[in-house]
Amino acid sequence: MADADHPAPAQPPVHEAIEQWVTELTHHLEIEDTEVDIDELLRIAGEAAHTVVRPAAPVTTFILGYVTGLAEASGQADHHKALKAATQVTRNRLQQRSQAPK
Repeated sequence: MADADHPAPAQPPVHEAIEQWVTELTHHLEIEDTEVDIDELLRIAGEAAHTVVRPAAPVTTFILGYVTGLAEASGQADHHKALKAATQVTRNRLQQRSQAPK
């Protein structure tokens, strides 16, 4: 069930358009073998947008991708483990922010 903390995954045709875009973009960036969990990225972006401010969504996903790439390139972790760890750190920070007194 969707709520402010866990938005519902995008549904077709929006989801199909995103999948096509990801396929096109990863092809042209020559990273076709990279797994892109669209629903998870949209969820974390939504959490950032609702917890911080709306423009935090793309910035958050950029940072997640960047740190994941750094960890993978340096041999610290494979892509899946690096992204999972970075996402968990991000979620923890967002949860702490959402519970902080305003």
